[in-house]
Amino acid sequence: MGCGAYMRIVNNSSRAVTTAVTSPHCLYDHGTEGSNPGFFNGLTIPAFTTRPAEGPGQYIKAKTTGACFFASSTFTLVIDGLNILADSLRFTDSNKKWSCAGQPYNIDVAISNVRQQAEIVITLSDHSIQ
Repeated sequence: MGCGAYMRIVNNSSRAVTTAVTSPHCLYDHGTEGSNPGFFNGLTIPAFTTRPAEGPGQYIKAKTTGACFFASSTFTLVIDGLNILADSLRFTDSNKKWSCAGQPYNIDVAISNVRQQAEIVITLSDHSIQ
């Protein structure tokens, strides 16, 4: 069974960035089950701002029925505007645990799986996060 997550992006860089969700697999979208990863498609995040600006984040829910019953839920978040080589993050929900792969040096991803709904905070910066 999958898990939902609240995701937000904190742009602490000096540049505006644009995001997109690609390759979604076994996710609810367009408000179904309250989930809307499409919120991040074509989203421009100005420098030194957070999106969504209020609340815990945009809800994303893994689909766990039909062909998705035994499958992991995945999506890729593409970030354009940071001038880095690897600008995408691959998120996976497997066994009610969200994880991330492909983390460039100036993108920090913090995932908390301790509550019923996970929390994903992506922080962008101009420099390496220590």
